Amino acid sequence: MDPPVRASGLQIEEDLRHQRSEWLAERAAWGLIALVILAAVAGLFGGGGVSHVVARTDWGSIEYERFARRGAPVTLIVRVAAGAAVDPGSRSPPRPTTRHLRLRIARHYLSRVDIDSVTPTPDRALLGGDWLTFTFLTVSPGPFEIAVDVKPTTIGVSRGRLAIGDDRALEYWQLVYP
Repeated sequence: MDPPVRASGLQIEEDLRHQRSEWLAERAAWGLIALVILAAVAGLFGGGGVSHVVARTDWGSIEYERFARRGAPVTLIVRVAAGAAVDPGSRSPPRPTTRHLRLRIARHYLSRVDIDSVTPTPDRALLGGDWLTFTFLTVSPGPFEIAVDVKPTTIGVSRGRLAIGDDRALEYWQLVYP
């Protein structure tokens, strides 16, 4: 049986119910694409407002990207408040005002990342127990900033802990995408 002839003279077979379901699926797909674009702009996939986090504690703060990609560089910026957990120098300091500041990073977090660099360069590093401890020489007990550049090696949620000296550790997490 031939399809009916329209007033325009075209002979077309149509299924409006099927066409409406296609339109609905198309609108849903456009909505999903819009959500993915908005999530990317917001930083859900790294490098944006939602991803950028500053966690604060008594001794200072840590600034980092909550969402990262495996193998892509991420910088943890540790800001130590003036006078926080600074030990008097115990090894013949070059000046009487020289002090030691210890940054401790949990070993569990280190099993999920590779450390590329630490700035400023630590005076020494010691791996013991559950912590990697970097010791920095500081000229005064004023504010101090440390940048730790890492590359995530494991996909999933990486939980980390940082501490200055023997103070309470600051806990944080990162979601690492493939």
